[in-house]
Amino acid sequence: MMLGGNNFFRTDKGEILREIDEIKRFGAKNIFAIIDSEKKTATDELSNARKCFVEACTQLKISVLVTEKRATENYITDHAVKKVRTGLNALSEYEELKQWNKNENWKMFNQMSKEEFDKTDIGKFIEKQLIPSTR
Repeated sequence: MMLGGNNFFRTDKGEILREIDEIKRFGAKNIFAIIDSEKKTATDELSNARKCFVEACTQLKISVLVTEKRATENYITDHAVKKVRTGLNALSEYEELKQWNKNENWKMFNQMSKEEFDKTDIGKFIEKQLIPSTR
């Protein structure tokens, strides 16, 4: 479930807890979160709002992954980008997306192999956390 990107992150942990509690009312047995780090460099700290979200998830026993790279689109391989948008290149690990619209990400991810994706921190999180919960 998409939670609205940056609109969901706040520094008021109580507000985050209330909003997550609303999501839990859907009756999901397990809830997991994957969030973009939005870091501009490898050494950047997470924003206070993202730290607060992670703390709230931890408090509620929700497994959360903060991406190693800036955002999910930074995981798209060069060949996948080129298959969808000829002449463009993949983003570097912390580069901000300006070359294409986010709504094209799914087309690019669709061009990647499962093996390429499985090597990423997102792929490993899904394999470890999400897949076992569906069995």
